[in-house]
Amino acid sequence: MYMNNKKNLFDMSGQIALITRALGLLGVENSGVLLDSGASVIMTDINKEGLIKAYNTLLNTYFGD
Repeated sequence: MYMNNKKNLFDMSGQIALITRALGLLGVENSGVLLDSGASVIMTDINKEGLIKAYNTLLNTYFGD
């Protein structure tokens, strides 16, 4: 099926994405792309403090004032 609108092609609205090793090389960046595409994102990592920092960064970037 051909889609002429790239936004529809990458629409993840209503989807849930699980990012394991979220603080790895591309975890936070991938989480941001998925959020930007409308997905709900669950991030996991062994580093609790790092996850809190990444969460706050993404929260401010995508849902801030």
